[in-house]
Amino acid sequence: MTHREVLGCSTNEDECVLAIGANRLDVEGPGVQHRSLWGHMFQTSILRASVSERALARLGTVVQQKYRIVRLLGVGGMAAVYAATHRNGHRVAIKFLLERFSNDPDICHFFSREACVANQVGHPGAVPVLDDDVDEEGCAFLIMPLLEGQTLRTRWDRANKRLPIDEASVLMLDVLDVLASAHGNGIVHRDIKPENLFVTAKANVCVLDFGIARYDTSRPPRAGDLRTSRLARAGELRAPAELDPQVSTVRHLFGTPAFMPPEQALGELTAIGPHSDCWAAGATLFTLLSGQFVHRASSGGGPEAALHAATRPARSLADTGAETVAKVPEAMIRFIDKSLAYDPRNRWPSAREMRAGLLQALEDCLDEPVAHAIQRIRAELVAELSPEETLPGDRLRHYARLFTAQQMLRKEP
Repeated sequence: MTHREVLGCSTNEDECVLAIGANRLDVEGPGVQHRSLWGHMFQTSILRASVSERALARLGTVVQQKYRIVRLLGVGGMAAVYAATHRNGHRVAIKFLLERFSNDPDICHFFSREACVANQVGHPGAVPVLDDDVDEEGCAFLIMPLLEGQTLRTRWDRANKRLPIDEASVLMLDVLDVLASAHGNGIVHRDIKPENLFVTAKANVCVLDFGIARYDTSRPPRAGDLRTSRLARAGELRAPAELDPQVSTVRHLFGTPAFMPPEQALGELTAIGPHSDCWAAGATLFTLLSGQFVHRASSGGGPEAALHAATRPARSLADTGAETVAKVPEAMIRFIDKSLAYDPRNRWPSAREMRAGLLQALEDCLDEPVAHAIQRIRAELVAELSPEETLPGDRLRHYARLFTAQQMLRKEP
């Protein structure tokens, strides 16, 4: 299940969880595949039917005597996300940590820290976490706005795994704008991929799931900060070893190998920075345009993909086949190739500079001014993604809104 209406649920089986120690990877739980990797063990978490069944058991229940669970939106490697209705009628999304992780303090930390990290991004494209708490049974959960629209993965699937170059590029401009704000506030996302990018009914892109982001804890705490959250005060959060590169104990790394930069796949924590998110954004654009992953692996995840991500330079978009080369101009190929450089020093140094580079590549690729293309794409997305009403009067207003969508967007700065 890849379609979502809410922030922060990874519904893709390619998501990997690594517990890296000095000499081995500790692997637990059912459905785990083992493969040797430089003398370590590698773990891939597989979504089980039993997990979905347990998630469905929450339907109809009431959380904290005020949130009624009405629909299961998705189940991922760490969490299940539901649509819920507050007792005052307000609709929200609730993200619950899966029960099997409830007793793992590090996993609980990474889940709960999303409650505050997303709120530090300082951009409307990072959906806020409205509340964080534990339910009557001690399971941690987050409250978030319920979004209307679809993930970029869903759009890609429905487009036969090849998005038009103008649409993919315009959406990526939004992603890079959010990342520039995040990086400016000391946050590196570390899991940019189509599943974590949500296109709203208003044609804006939201970056989802900041639960595994790297956050600069040396900054002074402020309202909504990780260290002042309710779960932190309740003792549910603690600083894991991963946040301190000097600690040599077991660390937890999360990510999706198909969109993971080399330094992250190698576990080089001190080498991860804004350039790492730029690599993942380039890999995302590579996949959206070509229908292929950067590395020639059997799938988007698993030991083979992780090995390739760590050890092999990314191939050029020009090497993905004649069909891609015929549709993607050389300027865009050069832009993506720079994004995917193995050496971080040869990549775009920041999301802001990468966004400027993408705008320049678009100018070289399109037959219309970039500003016009952006307005056109957004108007088309608004028309496509606006929810359908059922009452005749509402339907008339709906079509009137679609008819004037482009005119309204042209008035925006």
